[in-house]
Amino acid sequence: MARPSKYPRYTEGYIDRHGKPRFYLRRPGAKRVALPGLPWSPEFMAAYQAAIDGVTLAARPIGATRALVGSTAEVVARYLLDASFTTLAASTRDKRRRFLDAFRAHYGKLPFAKLDTPSVAALLGKLTAHNQRDWLKTPCALRDGARLHPSRSASGLRGRRPPAAIAPGRTSTSRRTGPIGRAAPRSAWRSS
Repeated sequence: MARPSKYPRYTEGYIDRHGKPRFYLRRPGAKRVALPGLPWSPEFMAAYQAAIDGVTLAARPIGATRALVGSTAEVVARYLLDASFTTLAASTRDKRRRFLDAFRAHYGKLPFAKLDTPSVAALLGKLTAHNQRDWLKTPCALRDGARLHPSRSASGLRGRRPPAAIAPGRTSTSRRTGPIGRAAPRSAWRSS
């Protein structure tokens, strides 16, 4: 006669090197699923039943316990996991990630809803005109990801204008030069 198992079917358990008991559901042809608590406890049985049914429990985002709810760090972490960020091109993600890490390091503990335009403008003021234009899109995406009112954090920000391009065939952007870079005739200067 077979000895009865002390664990539910397909469950294996052991004590790890720290002395903590660990239990897993191990069905043939499926991945191992970690089960919380001790066998036959309510939380163990709920997780066991969900694993048998094939339901995967939602994983908590990385760093969720370290960031306060509503803080800038939490909003940035949510945005980095959001589809609006993960679907960007790899180079765009890399550039924005570097900016967001600096932003999170500087303003991470502050409430995101109270982040004001001057503090974002001060951070953007350190960038070149080209990078400012790129980064002005990032606070808008953060704001949209946090579902905040449109007047928060990115409205009213303007970057420096890059120098105007000179049209082909012109040597300057002045209106008083002719099409090939020579001064326009004196008659063009007089008002009629």
